[in-house]
Amino acid sequence: MATQLHTRNWHAWHDQSTDGQPCVRVHGEVVVPSAGYGIELQRHGSERADAGSTGGELVLNLIVREPAADRGQPETVVPAHYVLEETTGPVTGVTILHQGREIARLNIETAPPQGVQPAQSMHANRA
Repeated sequence: MATQLHTRNWHAWHDQSTDGQPCVRVHGEVVVPSAGYGIELQRHGSERADAGSTGGELVLNLIVREPAADRGQPETVVPAHYVLEETTGPVTGVTILHQGREIARLNIETAPPQGVQPAQSMHANRA
């Protein structure tokens, strides 16, 4: 993305996954120049297969994919979601990186923030 990335409203909270396992949900918003951008949160290290432990600090990479063509539409907000089942220990904090630079550091909340419904996160990536 050629312009500076703007993100907002990042939250992380403890919850239960659809199969009843303890999990952490992460939600935020990315402001993009127009419609058509793809947004994804990926677990840092997952491309090297070294993301086996779920305890401690969760580090996520924010991936932004530009559209194939400029759609000439106004700036828009795209949600970003991630769910991680805590199979080997509790997550104590979340750091979000974009192109290797830290853009957010989150404490884990005990409940979803006001205005964010847990059901929204069902479409999240899973590690």
